[in-house]
Amino acid sequence: MQKVILLSLYLSFYSLNANCQIDKSNWLIGGNGNFSSLKEYDNLNNKISTAKYMLLSTNVGYFLFDKLAAGIRLRFSYQKSTFPGATYANSYSEFGVGPFVRYYYLKKENLVNIFSEISYQFNFAKSSNSTFKGNQNSLAFLAGPVIFFNNNISLEFPIGYSITKNQLSNNKTNSLQFGVGLQIHLEKN
Repeated sequence: MQKVILLSLYLSFYSLNANCQIDKSNWLIGGNGNFSSLKEYDNLNNKISTAKYMLLSTNVGYFLFDKLAAGIRLRFSYQKSTFPGATYANSYSEFGVGPFVRYYYLKKENLVNIFSEISYQFNFAKSSNSTFKGNQNSLAFLAGPVIFFNNNISLEFPIGYSITKNQLSNNKTNSLQFGVGLQIHLEKN
């Protein structure tokens, strides 16, 4: 009986259509966020540091063609690290801005779609203990499922990879990201 109910819900959900606003000349407004907790250990398995990390971004885009949007993204990230036995903590923040291009792969009538996105960010970064202050460049790739609640509102679950390069030290940081986002699709009148 439980299998019949699950199958019925599955078929009902995927047979429904939405007229999602991913058409040419429409607007895309939204954002996403992700949070993580990091623990760093040395080769003897001693904890070196603990960090809390938060990334929030917002975007405004315009559909140049059906299912293809381009726009600008603002980003803020914050990390606070603590060290065992130390009486201080270090915080690190970044503010960024840059363009993005996003594409939706499935038919616009589907309630569930898949998107991919590429973005570039110019970031200004600063640490609380003044050990770092400078500019960074980031290139990010995101992809994931999108669930449309109605014609205008969607919930997305992006998985991404980013490469960040510090302009002063030439250090690179590669990161894997998981997040949740909300997008509002506005129809041009």
